[in-house]
Amino acid sequence: IFKFIPNRLYADILSTLNFFCGITSLVLTHNRYFAWAIIIIIAGQLFDLFDGRMAEKHGGTKYGPYLDDIADFVSFGLAPAYVIVKSGGTMAWLFGLIFIIGVAFRLIRFVAVDKKRTDLPDGIFNGLPSPAGALIVLGAALVAPPYMLWVIAAISVGLMVSHIRFAHFGRVILKEIPKPIFFLISSTIVVIISFVLKTKNAQMFGYLILCSVVIYMFVGRKWPLQTQ
Repeated sequence: IFKFIPNRLYADILSTLNFFCGITSLVLTHNRYFAWAIIIIIAGQLFDLFDGRMAEKHGGTKYGPYLDDIADFVSFGLAPAYVIVKSGGTMAWLFGLIFIIGVAFRLIRFVAVDKKRTDLPDGIFNGLPSPAGALIVLGAALVAPPYMLWVIAAISVGLMVSHIRFAHFGRVILKEIPKPIFFLISSTIVVIISFVLKTKNAQMFGYLILCSVVIYMFVGRKWPLQTQ
């Protein structure tokens, strides 16, 4: 099938799949299937992880960058914000709005400013990437009461709009992980997720997400500190 698809469309197809993951997550969240909505967003993050690499390797269309930004905003901005709102509480709408604004600011700054900077090393983000910021909120939504979710959402926004540098997971961190360790970690994650889905333990899933983000933040700070 892929032989009939022009190489330059690969990145746009992945961005489109990411976009539809965000839309699907919004529908699932509306019906209060929070765990499934979060799983769909994580699937969207996997598509987002590789669309940039496909664009670099095979090229893309002139609308590709816009499609990527729209997909990221839907999947990592609107969808997590809607999870905040549907989680309940009198101030949920306010913190959902704050999160949307934070993600929008993060994406606009990345496109308009960070991409043009010469002092920012390749593969290093200025501020926490929006997919990681979304995961913080999504993990907390499964384990924390509403008022704690609001605080965590505010912290996530603060990290995203900050100037703290983090390494790109796909372009930097994955390349440094030895293949045997990578396959061991991947197998462990698959087993844990399978167990969570079988037991339907949403809280365990939430803690797994939060632990993953904390590990990324710790490891992702290693390379920027070396380049400073």
